[in-house]
Amino acid sequence: MMQFYMTPGSCSTGIHILLEELELIFSAHIIDLVKGDNRSAGYLAINEHGTIPCLVTDDQGTFKDYLSIAQYLARHNPKKPLLPESTFESDRVLQVCDLVLRVIHGEGFVRYFVPESYSGKGKTVAEIQEEGLEIVRQTLPELDSMLT
Repeated sequence: MMQFYMTPGSCSTGIHILLEELELIFSAHIIDLVKGDNRSAGYLAINEHGTIPCLVTDDQGTFKDYLSIAQYLARHNPKKPLLPESTFESDRVLQVCDLVLRVIHGEGFVRYFVPESYSGKGKTVAEIQEEGLEIVRQTLPELDSMLT
């Protein structure tokens, strides 16, 4: 059975939705980032990066980031096509996912929801959050163009 490591309310919820949509059998394990569960010896033995989401597959392959998990699930469950058949179109979907994950989520929303990660740079929480929102605002037109 696949083992899925997640934090409710985080980006890992998207992978949880994919697992359910694909009607896969898996065991969900909650990792409390606030308590530092992602830095425990047990979790680091599974995922040395201490990141979520993380998926340990039935064949013991481990995927340690959102995009690789989503891609693995899409490619190994052809009964419900999540990616286009065309390699070109499939790659374009992954390009959109990368922009959302890397910039909108990784640069923008992280500043907004976890401003303390950037507090050592001499800015107030409000300034850091506004910086995050501005990154999102600046990236949305590019995302819109890609989706068109």
